[in-house]
Amino acid sequence: MTDINLQIRQYLAVKTLINLILGLVSYSILLLLGVDFTLFWAVTIALLNYIPYVGSYIGVAFPVILSLGQFASLPTTFVLLVLLTSAQVFVGNVLEPRWIGRQLNMSPFVVLVALSVWSALWGIPGAILAVPMTSILMIITSNFEATRFVAVLLSERVNVASRPSNKDSNR
Repeated sequence: MTDINLQIRQYLAVKTLINLILGLVSYSILLLLGVDFTLFWAVTIALLNYIPYVGSYIGVAFPVILSLGQFASLPTTFVLLVLLTSAQVFVGNVLEPRWIGRQLNMSPFVVLVALSVWSALWGIPGAILAVPMTSILMIITSNFEATRFVAVLLSERVNVASRPSNKDSNR
């Protein structure tokens, strides 16, 4: 149980750190371009990044739409769109896979199914909690021999480590 708790805490800490970095980068971009309600939008972007795949798009869409109304300038809005999207792409395709991918090893198909199931059950809170709850399920099931097959089914890569059997260790 201690190992399970530690793995869950590590996952949530890394995901929160990634979202904090994204929030700070987004805050800098929004501040640089003079978008109204900068802190609110940066926090919103960071929180929506907990929702896999669609959360980052929604997080970028709101301040971009606001900037169109605020500046009434397509070039400024386009620059904001490119900068915020670049930050999201970097975090989503470089930073997050490196930090969480090593730790989690969850299949993208499983992430989509989890997002669909939890969203259908609980709406937006379910979407936000889909990956953390599924990863917790994966962590817990991987720590017990009887349920390890569930963790294998949820995994993207299966690392088969040869374990010595009791007969081998007695020799």
